[in-house]
Amino acid sequence: LMQSNRRGQAQSALRAVQGRHEAIQKIERQMIELAQLFQDVDAAIVEQEAPVQQIEKQAEQTHENVQGGNKHLDGAIDKARAIRWKKWVCLAICRTLDLSVRGVLMIVRS
Repeated sequence: LMQSNRRGQAQSALRAVQGRHEAIQKIERQMIELAQLFQDVDAAIVEQEAPVQQIEKQAEQTHENVQGGNKHLDGAIDKARAIRWKKWVCLAICRTLDLSVRGVLMIVRS
């Protein structure tokens, strides 16, 4: 009876040890998978570094181009306003000359 009890305890202990061993092996496999995942992510980051830097450079160039374009637009708006003003001044001068010529012609005819 004692021997069967010891044998039962030994088998129970063996199952417990085997269960812990399997759990440790599972953890080990998960750690290996996690390490591989980190390596894959690292490789992807290294692989994408050059395109990301190129995108950043192009974004900076685009920002500079937009700022330059805005300056040109501001200049164009100022020039358009000046031209519009000059057009009205020319129209006023032409109208004044027209009225002056008509007045002189009326005086000369009478």
